[in-house]
Amino acid sequence: MSRFVEMLLRVAYPIALLLQLCCTNGVSNPEVEALEFLEFDGSPCAIDFSSHEMLFPLPEQYEEPREFRPRITYGSDDDMRLTIDGVVVESGQICSFGEVAITDTIAVGLSNGGNTTDYVLVFSGLPIIQLFSCGAMEEVELPALFVLTAPHADQNIHTCRVGIDIRGGLSAEYEKKPYAVEFREKGDWYTKVDVALLGMRSDDDWILDPSYLDPLHMRNRISHDLFLALWDMPFTPQGQSAVKGAFVEVFLNGRYHGTYVLSERVDRKLLDIEEGGLLFKARYTAFSDFRNKYRLVYPKAFFAQECESAWAALEELWAFVEYSDDEKFAAGVVDLVDLRNVVNYHILLLVTSAMDNDERNYFLARNGSGPFFFVPWDLDATFRTIQYWQDNFLIRRLMTLETYRAALKERWAEVRQTVLSEGELIHRFEDYYDSLANSGAFERDAHRWPSSMGYREDFLFVKYWIHSRLSWLDQRMAAL
Repeated sequence: MSRFVEMLLRVAYPIALLLQLCCTNGVSNPEVEALEFLEFDGSPCAIDFSSHEMLFPLPEQYEEPREFRPRITYGSDDDMRLTIDGVVVESGQICSFGEVAITDTIAVGLSNGGNTTDYVLVFSGLPIIQLFSCGAMEEVELPALFVLTAPHADQNIHTCRVGIDIRGGLSAEYEKKPYAVEFREKGDWYTKVDVALLGMRSDDDWILDPSYLDPLHMRNRISHDLFLALWDMPFTPQGQSAVKGAFVEVFLNGRYHGTYVLSERVDRKLLDIEEGGLLFKARYTAFSDFRNKYRLVYPKAFFAQECESAWAALEELWAFVEYSDDEKFAAGVVDLVDLRNVVNYHILLLVTSAMDNDERNYFLARNGSGPFFFVPWDLDATFRTIQYWQDNFLIRRLMTLETYRAALKERWAEVRQTVLSEGELIHRFEDYYDSLANSGAFERDAHRWPSSMGYREDFLFVKYWIHSRLSWLDQRMAAL
């Protein structure tokens, strides 16, 4: 079997999709046939056919210049020639780029039958995801293809079948959309399959979060990182207290689409909730209609009796918080909620000034018949307002208890010396900032999606904000 046929069989469906997509964008078929297969040491290179730019990730060693000498493979048409900085490179040839570093650019040319198209190859430090859908993206799930090229090739995901759709509420109205991605079996568009991505858990459901209103793209990610550091879910040792995520750059249907966070989803599996447990999502602030405020995520009840049993457990908690007298509340609340979780969740709301997460945008979970606990979610609107005290329906009642105020004050003093010290908080932002800035991702995203506030100005604001917010909270805590 010829090498071309082998490659065709391996990526037959992506070829068909990409040919269709690229023809609609005015890219000639010969270009597609060659660039479809462009790989460095077997890792696919992402291509923007409209801007004629290529993007390829390099590992962190390339933060400083060093030799890059990959084997280059591309389409097998005898009339095609690929040039790197003007030098013809045959498919299968090992080519030395000399010393290169992340953000460096290289001139790449493709010749076919006397016609030459010029491209610019850019090196990034972030993983790159390419998505090819078979139609315009909508809120209805579409079949698509998913390719992940990581700085470390052992994390690559070669062409996988996925279902993809636009997710979110208000965020779905913005130009840069959030996406839900669901992996499917090879050869079967209907059977889900778990896939491990970038060192995170193995699962079939993933989220591409655009953080469109956040010039730094990291407020939501850092907020979840903080809760992972604050609370370790001692009663479910296999579970996580919050989702993990990784910064990536996304190409959609042959065009660069910007910087995203590839994120896990909150579900029973993430939290390691045993059978008989519960998971609710708080969606709306208004409490006028209890069952519209929350959505039952688990169990996915098919029978009314199962659904009613789940709702009854949550309604019992709400009724106890709202209507029990002080003595009964003080004595019984420890049986209904995990107070250590609540203290740490309250601290997360306070330290991030999460104005959109006190009465909504969180999960309430219960493992078996144990106490309820909070799980954070959708923390984009954070690190902005200095003088604001966050609480919610439960925390407001708990704050009337001296024992809770003492526990909150004690935990605050503890974490202010560690995970919530000013230096540690700023360091978290600096680490992500350096990664995005040094890879060139900030500039590419800003070019694709211009913003009224630049990432440099926002970074300076956040550092000022952290100092001011911590000082204000220290004063409030001392007065408890």
